[in-house]
Amino acid sequence: MRKTQSIFCAAILAGAACADPAAPNSDAPAAITSLPRALSEAEQAIVAGSGPFAFNLLREVNRGWRDKNVVISPLSATIALGMLMNGTGTTTFAELRQALGFGSRSQDEINVAYRDLVGLLKGLDPAVNIGLSNALWYHRSFGPSVERRFLSNLREYFAATSDGLIMGTPESVDTINAWARRETNGLVERVIESTIGAKVMLANTVFFKGTWNGQFEAARPAPFHVRSGSPVNVPTMVRKGPGRYHMSREGTQTIEVPYGGDAFVMTVLIPPPAIAFDEWVEALTADRFVSEGINGFVDHVGEVHLPKFKLVWSDTLQQPLRRLGIQEVFEPGSDFAPLSAQYARDLFVTYVKQDAVVDVDEEGTRAAAVTVIATGLISQPSPPPAIVRVDRPFVFAIRERLTGTVLFLGKVVDPRL
Repeated sequence: MRKTQSIFCAAILAGAACADPAAPNSDAPAAITSLPRALSEAEQAIVAGSGPFAFNLLREVNRGWRDKNVVISPLSATIALGMLMNGTGTTTFAELRQALGFGSRSQDEINVAYRDLVGLLKGLDPAVNIGLSNALWYHRSFGPSVERRFLSNLREYFAATSDGLIMGTPESVDTINAWARRETNGLVERVIESTIGAKVMLANTVFFKGTWNGQFEAARPAPFHVRSGSPVNVPTMVRKGPGRYHMSREGTQTIEVPYGGDAFVMTVLIPPPAIAFDEWVEALTADRFVSEGINGFVDHVGEVHLPKFKLVWSDTLQQPLRRLGIQEVFEPGSDFAPLSAQYARDLFVTYVKQDAVVDVDEEGTRAAAVTVIATGLISQPSPPPAIVRVDRPFVFAIRERLTGTVLFLGKVVDPRL
């Protein structure tokens, strides 16, 4: 059960895990040493798959973000995709279920597990603020085509609000951005720029606010070795007190600092200095995180020196998700009959986008993420981009449009020649 809980927590917050508590200080909240109830079989099956999805997603995202900071919310992504699953059928549903690690569980079992696990998370530690919210918007003219059961499932199991908007208008963009800003307590201010072409949009937010179990001292400049190897001074906090520590045989150090009652923690992995960092990140798996890190924890009473940092990250997730095996939802002909029987084979996902923020200081951590999934109709042309840059080799034609007569045709590989 300990391994299951550890994997579960790794999927809930990027970089967070659960473990046996160390002795708290005298002013700390009462230690939380166990879950308030046993997990159901469906919950256990789902959380067992959530850890691999979390680290697989980090690996695939990192491929496009080498030498750059990254912060993602696997929980936000999996809940948004879980809502989308309710609108898919046949092989499209099976592909999503497989990629998310849900085995052979039925849609009803998956929905119940989502609902119950989210409820457990939100009430687990009164000293930690966890907020999760979901919403659905549809183009008003498309509303009659949305299946009622799809809407009722999202309301019942995901507590999702729903509303009709006139997609493609500035007002629709403002409505969605205002919702995201409100649900993340202002940490994420803007998530989309346009709703042109969208028929149905799904969104999830995750908000976390935790106070350290034993605060850090005020940050002072201390050296941090950046990728070039040269040290630079960064604001660094120092905490003296209980925590957990482990060093693997390969030299990876893992430290863990608790929030609140010690159910939620920050787990930090520091690879050996000579290792190629991005390759190490991409080789990190949920199993390695457990076996080489948190399973070897011993109670540690001493000092932890941690940089004070704030990360802001935003990107689309289509390509990382494709590499994880989610293909059909992005293709014409996928099965969206449970979302709209009328347009079952005409809908497809146009994009999946996530914005995430993590702010770590002496008092604790605030973090938020928003995941948006947009669907459109294959019969509609994609909206033109705001800027088109002809910045690579191209072919050109000078032609008469009405007759189709081509007067000149050529290619340019270097405009300087």
